[in-house]
Order: sequence, then structure tokens, then C-alpha cells
Amino acid sequence: MEQVLSRAAEPREVGLNLDRVIGSVWAVYQLTAAELRSAGKEQPAAEARAVAAYLVRKSHSITLSELAVDFRRDLSGLSQAARRIERRVATDEGLRRKLAKVEEGMEISVCQA
Repeated sequence: MEQVLSRAAEPREVGLNLDRVIGSVWAVYQLTAAELRSAGKEQPAAEARAVAAYLVRKSHSITLSELAVDFRRDLSGLSQAARRIERRVATDEGLRRKLAKVEEGMEISVCQA
């Protein structure tokens, strides 16, 4: 119960949707929709998908299941990729800069619930 109450007090994204996340990732990674959704683990598409998964996991308004359907990917694979990004952010300055650019591109506005 305490955890539910604490989440209610957290800022929520207004107007954040899957298209905004994906569009911002495309722009920062300079990929097309087809490249981002393509099969395989080639860089930078794999990292871009992982970044999208990471941002969706942080979101309170989009589910990782929605992203999995859009990317035609396995939910558990995207979840693992998001966790890898979460670990890398702690030590990889370049990745932190990319994430900041993606978040800036999403133009997240927050308000109190």
C-alpha cells in the first residue's frame, strides 16, 4: 500500500506516448522506422531499441508490452535490454548524453498527479 501511495505522488508525463519515444530515438540514433524494427542485433539499432525499452520502463504512461508489439520483439528480450541500459548508464557518459538528447526530443512535461 505504501508503494502505491508513493507512486501516486510521483510526477507523471503528460502527452507522452509510444510514437514520441520512438520518434525521438529515431532522430538521435539517425535510424528509420524500418531499421529500428528490423530483425537482428546490429548496432546501433539494437542499442536504440534498448534505449526505447529503458525509457518506456521509466514511463508511467506506456507499457513495455506496447513497445514489444510495435517492434515485433519478445517482451522478455526488451526487458533484459532495458536492464542492460540501466546498468550502462551508471558508467557510460556517451550513453547518458544520448539518453538526455532522446528525453529532450520527447519534450516530457511533468505535472503532479
